Amino acid sequence: MDVADGLNYLLQGWDRVVLHRDIKSSNVSLDSEMRDLLSDFGLAKLYQHGQEAKTTRVVGMLGYLASEQANVVAPTSDVYSFRVVLCG
Repeated sequence: MDVADGLNYLLQGWDRVVLHRDIKSSNVSLDSEMRDLLSDFGLAKLYQHGQEAKTTRVVGMLGYLASEQANVVAPTSDVYSFRVVLCG
């Protein structure tokens, strides 16, 4: 639940959109109070709300990407990857 709240904040709650682009189980950590944290923002990109997110190459783990979104960077690609982590 903590990672879902964090992802929602990154995509909708902050003044910019943060696309993580590498959500996978190894990028979910626990803090000292055993709360889940999304980590490793090395592939993240920032966008303004309403700005079209585009990329010229696929990044992240292919097993966590929707095949129809392999060439598209969008908030839905992070949500799909999060679903893979949950159902994995």
